[in-house]
Amino acid sequence: MVIETVAASGVVLLCRKGKFASLKRLRINGWYFLIISVILQTLLSFTIIPNKFHYPTIILTYVLILLCLLLNVRRLSIKIALVGVVMNFIVIALNNAYMPVSYACLVYAGYDVASVVDGRLDTFHALMTSSTIFSFLADIIPIPEPYPFPKVLSIGDFFIMAGVFLFFQDLKPRPQIPAKRQKKGIGQNA
Repeated sequence: MVIETVAASGVVLLCRKGKFASLKRLRINGWYFLIISVILQTLLSFTIIPNKFHYPTIILTYVLILLCLLLNVRRLSIKIALVGVVMNFIVIALNNAYMPVSYACLVYAGYDVASVVDGRLDTFHALMTSSTIFSFLADIIPIPEPYPFPKVLSIGDFFIMAGVFLFFQDLKPRPQIPAKRQKKGIGQNA
């Protein structure tokens, strides 16, 4: 989801004559919180962190992401992404640290549901059940073929994608506004 958004953002940015060199001047407060979050989620993916620590680790990763976003909330793009992260965090926190996913939407998106074991799709996703809390925030929006990477997304995911896209569009240089002509004062050359 985020990879496709970053790639699309990059293409649009280049078409608008933006430059990735602008990343150098970009200041992201608390960027290290995102790095720590990615590392923790990667460790979870490879089951390096024991399953008994799954819930606290997921909650910690979301707290770190939220901290980074809150430290940069002055940007509109960050505010939009923050809304999506909060939506996803709520549904994940209330459902045992797994993002619930609609079975019907998985089938519609072409997912191989035979690979589902004990209701878990992977380290971060589980099938939605009748006991799912806030299911309207879960992964309930199927993106089927012909999209090359069929998936099921949440409402929060769309906010996150919009925020990431707009964030990268901020890398386009602003048009230069000509400086006002100074009035010629006494003693200045004409």
